[in-house]
Amino acid sequence: MVQVRADGGGLVLQQLLYGDEVRSLSAINIEVPEVPPAELQPAEQLIEQYRVDGYDAAAYKDAGKESVLAAIDQKIAKKISVAAQTQPVGGEVIDLVEAL
Repeated sequence: MVQVRADGGGLVLQQLLYGDEVRSLSAINIEVPEVPPAELQPAEQLIEQYRVDGYDAAAYKDAGKESVLAAIDQKIAKKISVAAQTQPVGGEVIDLVEAL
């Protein structure tokens, strides 16, 4: 599913973006290219093929982002403990001059 919206004299096609990820066309400074009719016709077909009557970006939740933020909040609240390391950090120190 994609969202097609008019913005600043152009069309923006976005695929399944969450509400906090939608930016305006003017914010990304894209040049307006000349589009030949041979390229415009297939683009119009794709738009018509994937068109839906309504799309609300706020209706979708980014579960991955929410999971990471929840883990951060738990860590801040000290509800997650760091497991003790079972192996010592580092290794045996060898004197190279003595070994030679």
